[in-house]
Amino acid sequence: MDYYAHTPSRPGGPWHDLVEHLAAVADSAEEFGAPFGCGTLARVCGLYHDAGKFSDAFQQYLRLCWKAEQGKGPRPKPGSAEHKAVGAALVRDALPPIMRDRAIQCVLGHHGGLLCNSGVQNEQTQRKARVNDFDDFDVVVTTARTYLDQHFRKIDISDATLPASLERDYFAHEMMLRFLFSCLVDADSLDTERHQHPEESALREKAIALESVLGGWILKLDQHIASLLQPGPETDVARVRREVYDACLYASSEPPGVFSLAVPTGGGKTLSSLAFALGHAQANKLRRIIYVIPYTSIIDQTAAVFRKVLGENAVLEHHSAVREAKWSDEDADDRDAARRLAAENWDAPLIVTTAVQFFESLFSNQTSRCRKLHNIAESVVILDEVQTLPVKLLTPLLSGLQSLTHNFGVSLVLCSATQPALAGESAFVHGFDVRPIVGETQINEHFESLNRVTFRFATDPLSWDDLAKQIREANCSTLVVLNTKRDALALVDALAGENVRHLSTLLCADHRRDVIDEVKEALRRERENGGPPIHLVSTQVIEAGVDISFPRGYRAHGPLDRIVQAAGRVNREGLRLRDESEVIVFEPRDGGTPKGTYQTECDQAKLYIDWYLGDRKLNDADVPTDYFAHLYARLGDAGLDQEGVQELRRRFDFPQVAEKMKLIKDDTVPVLCPYNATAGAILDEIRETHARQRSMNRSLWRRVQPYTVAVRQNEVIRLAKEGKIEALNDDLYAWVAPYDRLKGIGGSVLYDPLDLQA
Repeated sequence: MDYYAHTPSRPGGPWHDLVEHLAAVADSAEEFGAPFGCGTLARVCGLYHDAGKFSDAFQQYLRLCWKAEQGKGPRPKPGSAEHKAVGAALVRDALPPIMRDRAIQCVLGHHGGLLCNSGVQNEQTQRKARVNDFDDFDVVVTTARTYLDQHFRKIDISDATLPASLERDYFAHEMMLRFLFSCLVDADSLDTERHQHPEESALREKAIALESVLGGWILKLDQHIASLLQPGPETDVARVRREVYDACLYASSEPPGVFSLAVPTGGGKTLSSLAFALGHAQANKLRRIIYVIPYTSIIDQTAAVFRKVLGENAVLEHHSAVREAKWSDEDADDRDAARRLAAENWDAPLIVTTAVQFFESLFSNQTSRCRKLHNIAESVVILDEVQTLPVKLLTPLLSGLQSLTHNFGVSLVLCSATQPALAGESAFVHGFDVRPIVGETQINEHFESLNRVTFRFATDPLSWDDLAKQIREANCSTLVVLNTKRDALALVDALAGENVRHLSTLLCADHRRDVIDEVKEALRRERENGGPPIHLVSTQVIEAGVDISFPRGYRAHGPLDRIVQAAGRVNREGLRLRDESEVIVFEPRDGGTPKGTYQTECDQAKLYIDWYLGDRKLNDADVPTDYFAHLYARLGDAGLDQEGVQELRRRFDFPQVAEKMKLIKDDTVPVLCPYNATAGAILDEIRETHARQRSMNRSLWRRVQPYTVAVRQNEVIRLAKEGKIEALNDDLYAWVAPYDRLKGIGGSVLYDPLDLQA
């Protein structure tokens, strides 16, 4: 009897032979697992994962599915023919206990996701009962074993072991299981795609390897940096950027490990860290570079910088801003489709992604997100603005990163002007063996050279009217960074009649970009020919990745690193004297502070400034690190793992870990705003051609994204009743109230205590 894995992809097409499928998946899984010592164990998983399809019941299920696709009968209920329990039984017979249990979890989860240990036991019992409804379970196991013995070499299970260190480390063991699972599900997905979607599979074959482009990319980057450092009078900023770049080139030949790159704001860490990664990958034969940034709002900007230097097709962007699971490619071109395919499993040489995408994938239990994990092995991971890692999840995050460096050949680069206390004597948790790329003496000199502002602390709280009066009297452009959107709108109202702009997530992304461009141009005119001052009232969205330079700034009391980052947008190029460029830290009399960890960080910053800062300056290199050490000590072990994730990991409870490790508790929906004519045309198109569709294709989602704002679910019903939004489909709403050119949707949205930041 012939056995099949999948139905034909088209009428008249071939059925997917089961033995060929198992062979292909086993080969690929073994290749994927080899870099971290799990090749043989991954091969066992690949060989047995679909062994249950050797049952008459499953073959009948496939025939009924094919008839239904031809319109010749009803489609059988998905999952009604069980096929995983047989594979689990074969794994149990083939492997010794510790490897057996891990492989069984992978086989049982290869469609629905990794389960907890108790869930695995229940799943096995339930699946075996379902199999018995159709076939004799033992007969199917015997049939599968016979076919597999006939067609495959006997696996030497002495190689099917986990590294000895993992048996003594629950957390490393748990992470290895995730990577093993990734090998299986990616291998399975790729071979299934070769059968069902050969055109897409062919696009994957065009993927380039990092080693094939490294030399050219390094040359391009060198040429770009040389063009920025032309001979002539050298400012302190230009000198520091050149010295940081040279240090990155020199350190790139070091063996893999954990590195820190401490660079003052404006010191050129983005391109310098890329230079280190390129040289380090070449020196150590690493497979890819993954650049992790903190916010979706700056991913386009970072990717654009890399493309400008390395070429249009050099960079794969992957973040969570668009609902990827609902994309289709019916009208995407080959390049767009190829990028989407690469985003599924990160099979690309240079990836720019967000912390949310990276860490939520690392701790996910779902096949769609886990399949990329094995491609993180033997890569350079650059964590930009590492201080933004959520403190309440810091222990599991650092534990995961430690596993990457110890067991998967990953080199980690911790980038920031405000380095957290993650290494050395100041480390409170998970002290890494960190090698600084720039030496301590040079770091201190760089921070002193680029100390371009004077901090002043207001002695009394300021009302919005008092603050507005000070801004007017200064007679120069001013940046004000506040802790909440509500506070930003209040100050905008107090500055009514002035040349004021507003920046927060109440504005769609395209609107925010236009505001930044407009403000930059106004600042240039003010600097060059005495143009009128412009005032920007912003939330924290301005504090990372925005290259802008004001003569003066205000920052509401907040976490110490946020204060320093805000100051990095003042006198950024060092064109003014330090004493002429003030950053005033103040307490808003009528302002608010987000509750929870953010409030704790604010309180710790005030305490630190009052009691521990002493004669040092806020923009000294070691001050933020010292502040973080005090913060971590204050929070303690429980405060750095507030969700109890490490205990869940110890119990191998993968679903609960995935739930608790969400960096953003996202309960928002995207709302399309008619910001400009382009947005209006897209809205008209959706209403005319996509009305009542349950979802939209990828191309349309990409066009929509720059014009959306996120509105919390608890606001949607009220806004709909008030006639301010309307549902376009299951995933998207339209803003039908007036969209304010200054405030965006501000003024129409209420705020709950969790909706105050950004």
